[in-house]
Amino acid sequence: MSAATRKRTATFHQPGREEGQKDRFPMPDKAHARNALARLPQAKNMPPGMAAKVRARAHRMLGTSNK
Repeated sequence: MSAATRKRTATFHQPGREEGQKDRFPMPDKAHARNALARLPQAKNMPPGMAAKVRARAHRMLGTSNK
């Protein structure tokens, strides 16, 4: 994965997971952004601030409002 793609990836560490494991919401394009929004409710125990960060990034990529 290129450095530019990594910058467009929202990553968070989910509490209760083993050290080094991360849940990711890669968003290199609009299709991945739509998928991230669809899968966000499935991310259990995600801190609300991190969910908002993923949601904001996806909406920014899609050019939609964050509502």
